[in-house]
Amino acid sequence: MKPLGVSRTGQSPLVRSNSNHSPTKNDWFDLIVFGYPPDKYDSATKLFQSLGETSEPEPGPIGANFFKIGFKSQWEAARAVRKNGELIAGTWMVGVKWAVSDPRSSAGPSC
Repeated sequence: MKPLGVSRTGQSPLVRSNSNHSPTKNDWFDLIVFGYPPDKYDSATKLFQSLGETSEPEPGPIGANFFKIGFKSQWEAARAVRKNGELIAGTWMVGVKWAVSDPRSSAGPSC
C-alpha cells in the first residue's frame, strides 16, 4: 500500500510553493471542486473552507461551476478529496480532484 498522498510516480500531490525548496508550512495543496449547481457556489466554498485552513477559493470563468482551493495541510486536502461524489444537503453532488498545475502531467496523485 502506498503512503497517503503519494502518486503512482512516487511524487506527493502537486504543491504550490513560494520558493524552490522542500515542502514547508508555506506550501499549499490545491484541489478543483466542480459539479455543484451554479447557485450553490457559496455553499460549496463554505463547505470546503470548513474542512481546514484554506486559501481563498478561485472561481472558474463566468458561468463555470468549478473553483480552485488550496489547503495548508496535506491531510486536510486528502480529507476534502474524499468528498468527491458525496451528496450534499441531500440534493446536489460535488466532485473533487487534485489540481494539476502542469497540463503536460498525465499521472495525477492518488489517495
